[in-house]
Amino acid sequence: MKKIAILVLFLGLGVTALFADNIKEADSYLKQGRAKDDLKDYTGAIQDYSKAIEFNPKYAAAYFGRGIAKCFLKDYTGAIQDLNKAIEFNPKDARAYLGRGRAKYTLQDYTGAIQDYNKAIELNPKDALAYFGRGSVKYFLQDYTGAIQDYNKAIEFN
Repeated sequence: MKKIAILVLFLGLGVTALFADNIKEADSYLKQGRAKDDLKDYTGAIQDYSKAIEFNPKYAAAYFGRGIAKCFLKDYTGAIQDLNKAIEFNPKDARAYLGRGRAKYTLQDYTGAIQDYNKAIELNPKDALAYFGRGSVKYFLQDYTGAIQDYNKAIEFN
């Protein structure tokens, strides 16, 4: 019985160490992906974010980064899929709703875009970009009064 307890303890420590190593690897790839984003190497960034996700399949920040990089490459459908995952794992990240709103707007899902901008504003009421994005959708939909209100808020918080 004592041997089994010791074996379970060692196995548990091994799994914990393995998990910690995976988190470190995921963090390294996330940071490398962000650096490639800064260099506008979006294809390389996507590869690094994907590696981070391999090491940590619930890594919201990696899904967010990959989603934004896909937006820059005009893969808006892929961006929405990644941003959906980012939101699933971190539903309080206003930036993910903001990014998904932009992708939906580009794909002409105006109702979905406004919903995402609304959620971004709910989570971060002073986010000038969320007001600007929502104002742009309202302008496109010819809600000029609503657009002006949102643009004024964007100016106020910028």
